[in-house]
Amino acid sequence: MGKKKILIVDDEMDMRIFISTLMETSGYKAVATRNGKDGIRKAGDILPDLIILDVMMPGEGGVQMYRQLKTDNTLKNIPVIMLSAVHSGSEVLIHVQDDGRGMSAKRIREKGIEKGLIGKDEELSEKEIYKLVFVPGFSTAQKISGVSGRGVGMDVVQKTISSLRGSIDVNSYEGNGTEIILRLPLTVAIIDGLLVKVADDYFVVPLSTIEECVELTREIVDHSHGNNLIEIRNELVPYIRLRDQFKMPGIGPEIEQIIVSNYGDHRIGVVVDEVIGEQQVVLKTLGRVYKNIVDVSGATVLGDGTVALILDIQQMVKKEMMEKRYLQAKQG
Repeated sequence: MGKKKILIVDDEMDMRIFISTLMETSGYKAVATRNGKDGIRKAGDILPDLIILDVMMPGEGGVQMYRQLKTDNTLKNIPVIMLSAVHSGSEVLIHVQDDGRGMSAKRIREKGIEKGLIGKDEELSEKEIYKLVFVPGFSTAQKISGVSGRGVGMDVVQKTISSLRGSIDVNSYEGNGTEIILRLPLTVAIIDGLLVKVADDYFVVPLSTIEECVELTREIVDHSHGNNLIEIRNELVPYIRLRDQFKMPGIGPEIEQIIVSNYGDHRIGVVVDEVIGEQQVVLKTLGRVYKNIVDVSGATVLGDGTVALILDIQQMVKKEMMEKRYLQAKQG
């Protein structure tokens, strides 16, 4: 059996790439296009198993495309997930809506009673019942599969939104689909970053601070005789190790990666174990308790719930140089 096909229709290239990558890493075949007109044509060509549709596209937008899909006998039964994001006062509202079967409040309530989450005679509104889906381990699926039945997912979503001082609401209409509304404060910043890894920990480096990435082999390390220098296009570039900066145990792999950044008129590298790839992340400030950690500008929660620190390379290099000057002065 071939992979299930997902058609992504969004006018933003970054969003098309992000969703396509997410779907492909989850085992689906992703096909992307940038507007409703192309989306209808592509849907007819490939007959996807699911369509993810941006409602707010200019020109022939998501609503018009959805109406066309539902009046086409060949395409009308393809499930659709519609996305939109709008500013509302001091918040950003993100709507995720599908046209599926919806959720059964009765079934969710029964499962909640079965798991001891609510009392048998306890009176709850539909909104309160739907909030049970955010409890870790909660699922109404009859069978466990690779994508459902484990009760993992919605609790991670709520944890992430709560960490951003936001909220999440669910509206569902049995037989007519489900709508999820995410509310986030406008103070939250979204940045383009490079996700990297050292040992078992993840970090994000803002793309705006990166010039390039190069490999660091054991042979190069041996030839530098402990001077932490690498030659890049006839220029000697000093580097520091992220593992050393955070006093992490163990040694790096045979081939490490150097993230090269500019510092004033010079270039400097930061060594990590592995470069995962580019990713848009939501930056969350660490608060006053961590104000003295100058080489970390914040943190983000990744899709699986893992927390990654967002690095401030400029401050990290500045701190390293100040420490070296202090040691040299002390020895002198």
